[in-house]
Amino acid sequence: MIIISRLHRMMAEKIYNKKTMFWIHGLFYLFFCITIYKFIISLFSMIQNLIFPGSVSLINTGYSYRFGMLLGYGQISFENLPPIHTIQDEHIFIVTVIAVGILAVDLPFIAIMIYGRKILRTISNSYTPFHPDMPVYFRKIGIIFILVGFFGKLIIQLLPSLVNFHKVYFNNPTQFEWIFVGLLIILLSDIFKKGVKLQQSEDETL
Repeated sequence: MIIISRLHRMMAEKIYNKKTMFWIHGLFYLFFCITIYKFIISLFSMIQNLIFPGSVSLINTGYSYRFGMLLGYGQISFENLPPIHTIQDEHIFIVTVIAVGILAVDLPFIAIMIYGRKILRTISNSYTPFHPDMPVYFRKIGIIFILVGFFGKLIIQLLPSLVNFHKVYFNNPTQFEWIFVGLLIILLSDIFKKGVKLQQSEDETL
């Protein structure tokens, strides 16, 4: 049993060596920085529209409303808006769209990235994925995916309609692919939980 444990440790150190973890961390932090960058751009664009109303105008593309941001542009599809609507104040409409994008997209992704960072740090420090904290992190990521699946699109549809058109509107707001991924991740957390128990049992035997 001691020999098996040592072999497991040696294999783990090979898999989770500094070079491998360097590239994994590098790719992860690249995506993390892109997510934070998008959040900051959205936040400052919303502040810009609050301080300088009328500095940005809406463009009707035929399938969405598009507007300029500090870098790039934002937009909302017509399918997320009531079929019959009239925009009274473009400034309020743009601020609302940016705000719901931050609430329903940016913040959940940041939360997922934070737990992903904790997962990578735990693996780097323990040289094993079967650490007691791992099932907790995966379960929380799965819950975030499920919440976005149920409420993400609903927020994007409902809040702009309430604020700008004073209507309660939503159309097929459930995103089943997000819910499915969330359930798979929660299932994965249960697998890791069993793996942790087996690892602890092995360590106690040794």
